[in-house]
Amino acid sequence: MTTLAELLHPPFWRERAQVLGAGGSAAPARVTVSRVRLVIAGGREDLEGGDLLVVFGTTDQHWWWDALVRRVRDSGAAGVMVCSAHEAQAGGSAAALARRLGVAMVMLEGSQQDLLEFAAQARVHLQAPRLRDADILTALQAAQGEQRPESMRPVLDQFSALIGADVWLGVENGPLLAHTEGVVTVPQEALARFDPGAALTAKDEYLYVRQPFRVGKQRYLLGARLPADSPAEAVRQAGRVVALGSVYAARWYAELQLAGQVLGSARNAVLDQAFAGTAPASSLEQRAADLGLPLTGWHLAFFLAPADPVPGLGDVLEDALQIVRATTVLLPRDGGWAGWVQFSSAPSAARLQEVVRDLRAVYRKTARGIEISMGVGRAGEGVDHLRQALAEARDAAQLAATKAAGRRFVRADGLGATRLLLSWTESAPFLPRAMGLLEPLDDLGAEYRRTLLAYLDSSLSTAQAAKVLGTHRNTVRMRIDRIREVLGVDLASRDERLALHLALRATEHRPS
Repeated sequence: MTTLAELLHPPFWRERAQVLGAGGSAAPARVTVSRVRLVIAGGREDLEGGDLLVVFGTTDQHWWWDALVRRVRDSGAAGVMVCSAHEAQAGGSAAALARRLGVAMVMLEGSQQDLLEFAAQARVHLQAPRLRDADILTALQAAQGEQRPESMRPVLDQFSALIGADVWLGVENGPLLAHTEGVVTVPQEALARFDPGAALTAKDEYLYVRQPFRVGKQRYLLGARLPADSPAEAVRQAGRVVALGSVYAARWYAELQLAGQVLGSARNAVLDQAFAGTAPASSLEQRAADLGLPLTGWHLAFFLAPADPVPGLGDVLEDALQIVRATTVLLPRDGGWAGWVQFSSAPSAARLQEVVRDLRAVYRKTARGIEISMGVGRAGEGVDHLRQALAEARDAAQLAATKAAGRRFVRADGLGATRLLLSWTESAPFLPRAMGLLEPLDDLGAEYRRTLLAYLDSSLSTAQAAKVLGTHRNTVRMRIDRIREVLGVDLASRDERLALHLALRATEHRPS
């Protein structure tokens, strides 16, 4: 436990800190910090006394800053740390509220990267009383280097060399994200929710030393696997390594999320403009090229949809896509991960089959530890086809999600348009929506459903529908008017007619 003033003591930080909240320049000396927490702007986490909240990312929800200040005051947390990028959002009403409520709010002059650097150094400072091993500190500095490495694997290898044992990184109660060569799997007990009394877990002739850390709401575990008969000093050394290593891992994932948000937003913006045709083609192609987003030429689109949000999934997928023997693009989109395989010229049927096999291998590798489905669109050329192919791939992934685990891989061109549409209407995602859409008809009686189906089948002909139903056309007209009123639909709209038609067919043989 230390004070905010001690964390800001190095001149590099002290000279750039500006107190926005209560207490003026004397406030940091009175604020006691027991833990440094990275918080994503716009998110919500449970706070504890002594927490110093370092906010990264941005949010358009200006009310969130006022709410954060109130939650800091109510929880007894130490205070809030922001940077120059937040001045427009946090420097007004939130700062005034902090002064009124006696909450310490400090703005660091600099970028969000500087803020993450401060958080990492502050965490090391808090850990210092029990982490004095010079070799570990040296290894941490070497692991950080001048730039963030593309993956955690080389960092884990360095930590592994320090303790002579395998090191792994995973999501608490979730999948294994990275590991050294000797680790293939980690038992469920080692990835279970962390309990300070169970930092050391024994399983299958191994000891698992674990250290938790958080980035935003997500909890991770960094751990080491040692033989069960390891001497006590080796276990203690492993504990020191994973404790200090977790500080670096937290910073790495925070930077990854920040970089991913920026790149993903920029790529999606360019893609949306390309699909809408709202920007000059020449400038758009250049911006797309600068972002590593090829839009011209031939492509094969795919879409990966995790059952639940998985932190670091993009990094896992990028690693898995190394299997594909072609250039690939991947970006977060529509609640999942969209991408495509890029070809320099029209691919032959044999080449397409080869790439599809590679994509299936990507799915199998990813699905070993993550519940995920994958859809693949049809190959084609140009931006217009890419838009259609990504939509096809997304629909195919949605259909794949209804299949048994390990078989959630669907190709749109293997289904055909009609079969894909009919299969989707029978799937779990569609049926609840279909039943909800038609639910208001339940009170009118089954004849109203039959009338609506006959009316749509007859291309809105009351005479033909009456003939099919064996009733008078005025009866059909009266029922259709009532259906319009109850459902609030416009049957002159082709989209609304299609939605109703599909819903009726999907629920035709199900009890109402």
